Amino acid sequence: DLATLRAQSLSLTGFVIECCDTLLGGLGFQVVTPREAERRGSQITLRHPEAAKLVPAAAERGVVGDKREPDLLRYGFNALYNTHADALRAATTLAESAR
Repeated sequence: DLATLRAQSLSLTGFVIECCDTLLGGLGFQVVTPREAERRGSQITLRHPEAAKLVPAAAERGVVGDKREPDLLRYGFNALYNTHADALRAATTLAESAR
């Protein structure tokens, strides 16, 4: 049902934010997505001065997102298809791409 799906989505996006805080914090990334569960959907937006380079670099490694001007990276996480392992891989890939 929708309540279960929403709970799974919030768990997934909350985990993505935790991964980003842990793995990307010292690499110039800033989480732009609201941290309050009731204020966010199923996507995560990050800010980084090298967003234009990082989005295609991550995509080459299977982490597909999009860039929004001037410095935003946006990634969607669908609770029906994505897992927490996918979320961790996305954050790890971004960290590796930024180094």
